[in-house]
Amino acid sequence: MKGGVWGFFEGFYEQYLIPAFFMLLAPAVLQANPAGAILALSSIMLGILGDITINRVYDSDDDALEEWKRKTNPISNGTIGKKMSFTLSVGIYIAGMLCALLTKDAVFFAAMIARTFLGFTYSGPPVRAKAKPILDLAYHVTIIDAGPAFMAVVYTRNFTAFPLYLLGFAVINSLFTQTSQELRDFDIDRKAKLKTTVQMLGKNNSLRLQRTLLTALCLYALAAGASNHMPYLAAASAIAILYLAGRMGQGNIVVHRSRMKLVGMIAAGFIAQMAASWMT
Repeated sequence: MKGGVWGFFEGFYEQYLIPAFFMLLAPAVLQANPAGAILALSSIMLGILGDITINRVYDSDDDALEEWKRKTNPISNGTIGKKMSFTLSVGIYIAGMLCALLTKDAVFFAAMIARTFLGFTYSGPPVRAKAKPILDLAYHVTIIDAGPAFMAVVYTRNFTAFPLYLLGFAVINSLFTQTSQELRDFDIDRKAKLKTTVQMLGKNNSLRLQRTLLTALCLYALAAGASNHMPYLAAASAIAILYLAGRMGQGNIVVHRSRMKLVGMIAAGFIAQMAASWMT
């Protein structure tokens, strides 16, 4: 279900597990202050939701140019008014910052204010970073995938090797995801005169970048698994690389779907590794 009001929140469910993973990596924090940890996680999730909804607001005119995009954006198809949508988005951001304030963690609260500003200006004025080459990728990494993970690390103060590995994984995955989305929206962005990184590079160069990032994702997971004595993660990453090898010459949609399967394989290896460590 991608139309109607649900289209306003589409994408939220894809990202909220990232900060949850980091919270689970700091059980001492959860045991010492479970209420604070829940507030921090709520703050991160509300920040993500605010980013998604405000993006729907400022993309509504561009999304109206293509039928399939119009169906997924309830503002473009008239299901929700733009003023009401903007008010809802701002309310979500304020709720997220309020949760951060209630954690009584000054560093986390300051970081939340900064990420909220970045989240808003990714889509809205005065920056609208998503319409600027290079800046669109930098913002996507900062606020979308690696951003929530970094916020969770800031709260838990868990700067050990494994959380930092996951943070690096999120950075590469975020770059790939944004490149794929810009390739998918290539014609729409060109009509709307958005100067994204993919528009600047062109389709062929962007596909090469996409495949390079996907390869880097697999190699990074393989190296992390091998260097941290995590054989299940390393084995899953090796299988993912072999799977990728047969799909490198195909188009954006196939490569994007391959990324979803690759991340699933690597996640399965991670889960198997964690399960094995718990049983020993």
